[in-house]
Amino acid sequence: MTQKKTKDKREYPNGFYLIDNRITMFGLTPIQMAVYNCLCRHGNAHHLSHLRMSTIASESGCAVSTARQAAHTLEELRLVSISPDFKDAPDGGKWHGANYYHVLELPAYIERKSIPEQEVSCDELPF
Repeated sequence: MTQKKTKDKREYPNGFYLIDNRITMFGLTPIQMAVYNCLCRHGNAHHLSHLRMSTIASESGCAVSTARQAAHTLEELRLVSISPDFKDAPDGGKWHGANYYHVLELPAYIERKSIPEQEVSCDELPF
């Protein structure tokens, strides 16, 4: 019987976090992978993080709009769950704070996404 792995509890001076190897089977772009890494890095023992999109973007090395698009793609792939955080504003309205990001458990079996092969004749090669 396999046990579910949790976040490593050992002390590391420069920080340490774990990511499941199966994430590479989803065919994510480098920005999507960077955003996923950022969410995993900031996750607590329950894989929940509470980050501003500007923090995710700066740590991922991209624009805020690109990080937002990557986060929504990760949500569509069911790799993360995004919950908005609304707080009461002093004027009686609602204020949108940082979102909650929950990194979800990866499925046991993932069919590898592949790029369709194209046939190339020898006449088309440049050499």
